[in-house]
Amino acid sequence: DTVQPFTGTRTGITVQAAAAALQVAAPSPGFVGLPFTATITAFDAYGNQAVGYRGAFTLSSSDSGAALGGPVNFSAGGQGGATASGLIWSAASPGATLTATGDLAPLPARPVSR
Repeated sequence: DTVQPFTGTRTGITVQAAAAALQVAAPSPGFVGLPFTATITAFDAYGNQAVGYRGAFTLSSSDSGAALGGPVNFSAGGQGGATASGLIWSAASPGATLTATGDLAPLPARPVSR
């Protein structure tokens, strides 16, 4: 038997890689003592938003007096994004950073100027 090559195309196929890292975005400038919301996004190793990610994260900050709340879960409807609300900067650390820590590697922290 001779094997004949088969070629063709198919549209509408999406391949999603596993989530690999978390990135935090917060408003800048942040104001001391006023609540704000941070957006946390899961990305795959190729830089695409990991829309199927359902893990959890905890925020940490270089601002030791910041009020950051507890763990937050990514939801099925979040498409790889989540928010943490009611966060408050203290007066202690101008130029503070936020980092999301979970079962994925955190991407480099982004400085937040005030």
